[in-house]
Amino acid sequence: MVNAAELYKQFHEQFLADRAKQEMQVLAWAEELRSVDKSIFEGKVEIPEKLTLRSLMPELYEDCPRQEVYDEQFRKTTEFINKVNAVIEEVNNKAIETLKEYQQFAQIK
Repeated sequence: MVNAAELYKQFHEQFLADRAKQEMQVLAWAEELRSVDKSIFEGKVEIPEKLTLRSLMPELYEDCPRQEVYDEQFRKTTEFINKVNAVIEEVNNKAIETLKEYQQFAQIK
């Protein structure tokens, strides 16, 4: 039978492993964002110089996280991600339109 302390330790270790995985995902995403021309984000969304899970969700690193603080950080992070995705979608749509125009032009020749 597993006692409460062992169960807590298991859950805590799993939480730390999941958080480390999420941190790596955020770092990979941040690296991709840094490779994009910064001008596409100007006036639309500010990309932080240091973009990490800790910078987005510092409450995840607290020993006793407060739910209301976590909820607000989660809301802001989701809003930030949605803004970035909207900018990228806009750029992709423009690229698709440009490609279609090019293909039409190429057919005329």
